[in-house]
Amino acid sequence: MPAVLIQGEDDQVVHPVNQQQLARQWLQLKGLPPGPATRVTAKPAGRAGSRHAHEIHDYLVGRKVLLRVVRIAGLRHAWSGGDPAFEFNAKAGPDASRMMLEFLGRHRR
Repeated sequence: MPAVLIQGEDDQVVHPVNQQQLARQWLQLKGLPPGPATRVTAKPAGRAGSRHAHEIHDYLVGRKVLLRVVRIAGLRHAWSGGDPAFEFNAKAGPDASRMMLEFLGRHRR
């Protein structure tokens, strides 16, 4: 079962350490080594409509990404790229919904 974990680094409600702990637990449940990500991609602010820089940490098994951990700089407790008309949504991006769809779309049965 693949997993994607998206977290704002400035979240004061759900502390970012929770994301780190979830990633370690997921790796342990899958019997994978707890080491650093296989691939890290840094995305600067201003790219693809995002006003927040973010990092994508991919954990691969073979050539397939099974765990993706996204850390978004400057994001508080909100859905990144969401509709600001709703509570806990941040328009600034990156678009977390798109990230989820793209990631999960690669993992079909």
